[in-house]
Amino acid sequence: MAKENDRRAQAAAARAEAEIAAKRDQRIKIFGGIAVAVVVIGIVLAGYLGAQASKPHASAGAPQPKGTLAGSYGWPLKPIDPAKSTLVIYEDPQCPICRMFEQTFGTTVQKLAADSTVNVEYRMATFIDQNLPQSNHASRRALNGLGCAIDQGVGLQYHTLIYENQPANEGDGFSDQLLRSLGAKAGLTGSKLDAFNKCFDAGTYLGWADNSYQEFLNQGIQGTPTVQLDGTTLPDTALKDLTSFTAYINAHKK
Repeated sequence: MAKENDRRAQAAAARAEAEIAAKRDQRIKIFGGIAVAVVVIGIVLAGYLGAQASKPHASAGAPQPKGTLAGSYGWPLKPIDPAKSTLVIYEDPQCPICRMFEQTFGTTVQKLAADSTVNVEYRMATFIDQNLPQSNHASRRALNGLGCAIDQGVGLQYHTLIYENQPANEGDGFSDQLLRSLGAKAGLTGSKLDAFNKCFDAGTYLGWADNSYQEFLNQGIQGTPTVQLDGTTLPDTALKDLTSFTAYINAHKK
């Protein structure tokens, strides 16, 4: 009887895994070919459906990192200039396709912001925490670390390090030890590193992470990464390569 129960449990687990894989296949978005060295490869970017995950507990009045926006809970790389177009990028720290996006387009996105070509605003989600609970809320904890890093002026460095240190197996999650260590790796020392560590250990920006995800759901965003210019989602052709990306931005910005 026990062996039969074990077989049934294994069969149920196999069915559940197959269902997850089937759903993921349905979420695939093709963003286009990305050049690696001298070889152009096709890359398939999965759009994970955050709307299907359970909703977070919104935290009214939760503190936000310096410079982040009320309402959208977004993180602008520079103060918003209303005369300029705004490029909004929705990401989840555990999303492997967001890592691919950042590796390919991240430097260009940062330059667009630095040159004031457009406003750039990141809006972060944590739906993978709900879809893959074995990660122990890794996206939420990573955003807490990001918020603490933003306060200390190394938000971009920390953001890059999150994706560089993303676990190879989706759902394994980040450890607190790793996320805490990224403060020093981002360049913080002395009192700034102490302030980062204190902020991280206190979970200062867990509420910001919750509110940011809630706004992600409110906006009906269907996957990450999602890239929008003035509210219009960029077509797949604009994400084919860096040339297509910058050409689209320049052609459609204010």
